[in-house]
Amino acid sequence: MFIDEVAITVQSGSGGRGCESFCLRTDHKKVPDGGDGGKGGDIIFCADKNVSGLEDFVNRRVIRAEAGGSGGANFKTGRSSAPVVMRLPCGTLILNRETDLRIRDLADHGDEVVVAKGGRGGAGNQHGRRVCDPGEGHAVQLMLILKLVSHVALVGLPNSGKSLLLNQLTGARAKVDTYPFSTKSPQLGVFEASDYRQLKICELPGILEGSHAGKGLGNKFLRHLERTQLIVVLLDPFNDYKLGVREGYKVLLHELGRYAENIPDIPRMIVVNKSDLPGFAKRLAGMKSEFKEPVFLVSALTGNGIDKLKQALERAVS
Repeated sequence: MFIDEVAITVQSGSGGRGCESFCLRTDHKKVPDGGDGGKGGDIIFCADKNVSGLEDFVNRRVIRAEAGGSGGANFKTGRSSAPVVMRLPCGTLILNRETDLRIRDLADHGDEVVVAKGGRGGAGNQHGRRVCDPGEGHAVQLMLILKLVSHVALVGLPNSGKSLLLNQLTGARAKVDTYPFSTKSPQLGVFEASDYRQLKICELPGILEGSHAGKGLGNKFLRHLERTQLIVVLLDPFNDYKLGVREGYKVLLHELGRYAENIPDIPRMIVVNKSDLPGFAKRLAGMKSEFKEPVFLVSALTGNGIDKLKQALERAVS
């Protein structure tokens, strides 16, 4: 199950206690020699391109770092705890659940942020004063929201053939079935361009008229369009919703705009599927010239037109 949103708690480590100790010098005078406590561990989140989802956090809702070690006699400093580094997929947004403020958007590989800083170690009496209390670690309530980073996103009505097209383009093994909403979460695939670039393609679940109001699977998954470079609108002239190519396209654009005003401004191309079926040309007659966007006719089942589409995708995201 692909997870793109999870609530967690992080708890940084407390600082170690300072030591109160005295050594007896040869002149029988007591001298303070208590060492400082060690620093508590930080909690660090880092974006990693090799991580695909937030599944690791489903059964790990609380992340704790170790406390620092206590100081010792003879000026010994306590052990500082190592930070806890958690790897997140690129495109993860970190929010503070209590204040609803954005902490960091880990968009690119290697981006990192300290979400909970460990407590300072307490001072020992070696400094000529009373032992200082250590700093406490603190807990932070976080919400992790993943917005996938992709070159191309596939959108369309249910049963338009998105999974089949993803498999044809990338060799992925997305589930293909005849009933609506067989895709319940975003699916990813990668194909190698002629210049050896790795182009990442994201297939989104089907969109219905009224998805913004919760119909079907809703529209929360449209957040994954925010970071894509190109939207491929897949149209099916033989859909079960009695919508022609023109009407289906209007429904999809309307739903995209209801999610976020800037989504329809992302570059688009149109792919009309099922060109292998009888009556395809008749249903498409006169429609192709009405679109401002590039239009490609394919059959995701037989592979007809796929090579030409791949070349266009390479050029579009160059």
